[in-house]
Amino acid sequence: MDTDALIDSLAAETPRVSPYATQIRLAIGLLAGGSISMAGLVASASLRPDLLAQAAHIGVWIKISYAASLTLSFLLLTYRLSRPTARAGYLWLAPLSVTVAVMLFPTKEFLATPPDQRAALWLGTTSWRCVGLIMVLSLPAIAGLGWAFRRLAPEDPRAAGTSVGLLAGAFAAVEYALACPEHSAMFLVTFYTLGICLAGLIGRLIGPRLLRW
Repeated sequence: MDTDALIDSLAAETPRVSPYATQIRLAIGLLAGGSISMAGLVASASLRPDLLAQAAHIGVWIKISYAASLTLSFLLLTYRLSRPTARAGYLWLAPLSVTVAVMLFPTKEFLATPPDQRAALWLGTTSWRCVGLIMVLSLPAIAGLGWAFRRLAPEDPRAAGTSVGLLAGAFAAVEYALACPEHSAMFLVTFYTLGICLAGLIGRLIGPRLLRW
C-alpha cells in the first residue's frame, strides 16, 4: 500500500467530529454541575420565599445581570483556553470591563448614602455567607468543566483552571442571586466578586491536575 492510500484508509476510519463539539462539551459540563448546585439550593430551602415579589426590585436584576455577564465573558475565555496553542489575549479584558462598568452603581450608591450608613449598606448581614456559598456552589461546576476538559487540550492548565474556576464562580453567583437578601450595589461588587475570585483560585490550584490530558 502506498502512502496516499494509507492516509486515505486511516482517514476513512476516523469518526467525524462536530465543529461545535468543544462548545457542547463545555456547556454540558457547566450545566450539569450548575444543576447539582441549584438542586442543593432548592433542597436546603435557601431560595428566597418572596422571590417573585422581589423580581420588581432593580437590585435583583443588577445582581443577575452582573453575574450573567461575567459568566458569558468567562465562558468565551474558557473556550479559548481549551484549545492547544491558544492564548487568552485581550479576552481577559472582557470580565474586567464588566466589573468596571458595574462599579458605576456602587459609586453612585456610596455618594447618595449618608456617611454613617455606608458601612452597614456595604457589609449587609450576609457578607461572608455570600462568599462561602458562591465558593461551595461553584464546586460542582468546576468538576463538570473538569470532565469536559478531559477531551480537550489546554496548553496552559493553570491558566485554563483559573478560567474554569472563575466561570464556575460566576455561574454560581447567578444561582446565589436567587437566594441573596441583599440589594446593595456596594455589597454586590465586593462580595460577589470576592466569591468568584476565590472560586478562580480553587480552579488555578487544581487546574494542573484536573485539566491535564
